[in-house]
Amino acid sequence: VDGRNIVAPFLSDEEWQELRQAVQAGQKAVVLPCCQVPGFLRVSHRGTRHFVHKRRGTCSWGPESEDHLRLKEVVAQAARAAGWEVTTEAAGDGWEADVLAERPGGQSSLRVAFEVQLSRQTLETTLARQERYRRSGVRGCWFFAHLPPQLDGTARQDLPAFRINRQDPLLVFPHSDSTYARVGGTWSPPPGQPLAQFVGRLLDRQVQFC
Repeated sequence: VDGRNIVAPFLSDEEWQELRQAVQAGQKAVVLPCCQVPGFLRVSHRGTRHFVHKRRGTCSWGPESEDHLRLKEVVAQAARAAGWEVTTEAAGDGWEADVLAERPGGQSSLRVAFEVQLSRQTLETTLARQERYRRSGVRGCWFFAHLPPQLDGTARQDLPAFRINRQDPLLVFPHSDSTYARVGGTWSPPPGQPLAQFVGRLLDRQVQFC
């Protein structure tokens, strides 16, 4: 919007309403960063604010489910609360992250891409996407509703992958069955942790691969 990157969940109710009125009056224009086409403001049935394409064009964008929108919002808010700069639908060289968290710091700057994967995805596809992040100097972290079968009961240090609780998507299992992540010096037992809390702990380096 006017050359500024706007993350919908970060706007107050008043800011959202003011922006909606300005766009409707033609005073401001929404441009989607993924493909530079016009967009508009929308609120989901559950009250999640987001931006939507006016037309598809050449973009590979597709409709997002209510759960996907909500989970992205939770991750983005948690990363922001941890003191990181946050962009949603951030695009890079061959990749587009649901949520990109950045911590500037010269040579010690860090970028972490969070992916909320509710549909099934093969391990091969996941590794290919993770490699594109790696080549760009970005660390990838995955939250799966359905873990690839090869990760069920095991874990890979090069592929941080955690299971979303299907009964309560705002809970995450910081382990894959028999392999646990060490969180804050204690072993985290089932049924998991609140997703927002886990994202904050991960960005604060309280989560270790074991």
